[in-house]
Amino acid sequence: MMLEELREQVVFYGNEMLRQGLTLHTGGNVSARAGEYMVIKPSSVPYALIRPQDVTVMDLRGNVLEGLPPSSEWRLHAALYRAFPWIGAVVHTHSLYACMMAARGAEVPLLHQELGRYCARPVQCAPFATAGTPEVGEGAVAAMGQCNQVALLKNHGLVAMGKDLWQAMDAACAAELSCAMHFALHLGRKRSASAGGEPPRASRPAARPRKGKRRMHGRPAECRHGRMSQRRAMR
Repeated sequence: MMLEELREQVVFYGNEMLRQGLTLHTGGNVSARAGEYMVIKPSSVPYALIRPQDVTVMDLRGNVLEGLPPSSEWRLHAALYRAFPWIGAVVHTHSLYACMMAARGAEVPLLHQELGRYCARPVQCAPFATAGTPEVGEGAVAAMGQCNQVALLKNHGLVAMGKDLWQAMDAACAAELSCAMHFALHLGRKRSASAGGEPPRASRPAARPRKGKRRMHGRPAECRHGRMSQRRAMR
């Protein structure tokens, strides 16, 4: 069996991606490079059912040598290997917070030091492209630039790369953490009236005035004080 060790790593890290909550069912994909060849998750097979011999061995032009038909996103992986000769692995996730940020199409700041190991600038989001097309890879390469090992894919997910599968997976996990922090610190704050998390005043039930008494809610303190002074004077 060709590239047996790398194929075993693809099986392991595919299941690890599932265990870490970075994807669901058959979503996402992982690959590793060996010179002019790569090994990549087969198409539409649940991670728990993939065996090393099922993992696809192919060249960067799309010619399959062994294994099942490759993931539909093999062009994304091949584009990154061609553009960045130093990398040895790619991890593509559909993790929740990364997908939320990708839906917004906005960059993600480096909020946690872990992500700073893999990115020198905020994580960029590639323009939308139909899954499985060469444009996905072209957008990812441009979004990575020469500074980052992580990029978002508009309305799709996240892609991370590294010298090996361990590093690519670590970069993906670090990016998901920063995406979650960005959501909690900035987007989630819109539901709050203050940074302290107090509920908006409009959400508080208005106090009902007692029968026979004038409502005082919303009046300045000096107005309320002056009215009470008048009442004392009349007694």
